[in-house]
Amino acid sequence: MIVATAIDRAFVEPACVLLASIVANGGIPEAEIVVFGLGLNSQDLKKLKSSCGPMADRCSLFDLGQMSGRLKKLPVTLSVPSVVTYARLLIPEILSNKASRLLYLDSDIVVVGSLRPLMDIPLENSIIAAVPDQPADDSAKAYRSSVLKLSDPDRYLNAGVLLVDVAAWQQAGKTDEAFDMINSLPRGTKLAHLDQDVLNAIFAGRWSDLDRRYNFFQHGYEQSAPLDVFLAKSVVHFASGNKPWFRDSDHPARELYLKYRRVTPFADKPLATRNAARASTLIRSPITTVKNIVHRLVGRRGGAALH
Repeated sequence: MIVATAIDRAFVEPACVLLASIVANGGIPEAEIVVFGLGLNSQDLKKLKSSCGPMADRCSLFDLGQMSGRLKKLPVTLSVPSVVTYARLLIPEILSNKASRLLYLDSDIVVVGSLRPLMDIPLENSIIAAVPDQPADDSAKAYRSSVLKLSDPDRYLNAGVLLVDVAAWQQAGKTDEAFDMINSLPRGTKLAHLDQDVLNAIFAGRWSDLDRRYNFFQHGYEQSAPLDVFLAKSVVHFASGNKPWFRDSDHPARELYLKYRRVTPFADKPLATRNAARASTLIRSPITTVKNIVHRLVGRRGGAALH
């Protein structure tokens, strides 16, 4: 099995924490780890390899710059300003001759329990398995029905953790189907959750459930859980905007992130501020940032729902 994540320079730190937690708790020392990176420099690569500790020789890096032709014109948003988010649509195709099973993990994840069961969970007739996303409100359901063409808008996966049958993905041509879907969207159509929406559209009715322990994040309607609840899971996903690497974060599982940060090259570095993160977003994607600010302002004035 290959474990993969995809990042640009803004997410080198959390990716290092993810890698350190996989090595400490994943229980899969024989697995290969592949980091798909966009715009990383030599120091970034050194930090990532260093965070793998005893698994450093099983960690490799793939430069997504090789795929820039397919990525550069894809839509992004103010909250997700980098096309690197679409890498998960390409990774199974890139790895088609190197793995039979792929576990994709977002970089804002900390592994706290064994991943070994995921090596053997049968996918049966499904190409991918994932944890269902939190329940949607009426507006989200309407969007999923009208834009994504989901016959069951309540059936919607979270793409932070994906277990993939690589051969089945390749045989079904899912990468091409994903990009065809993006390119065929009517002019002006906004994807609310970018590649996650695409995955839900192309796998509608054809994905199986993973236990929530393998992609645990708090649903918006749930009361804040204590740290013990997170410790009882295998994969903790910091899916909200309350990222644990911000100085003012009050996420209940923040200590998990800080614990593994201490064994990375970022151990002695100050934590980020939200203003610095916003500035980084503007620097990385100034045109997208301005477009999205205008889009939101227009939407608010007109009272329109934004997707």
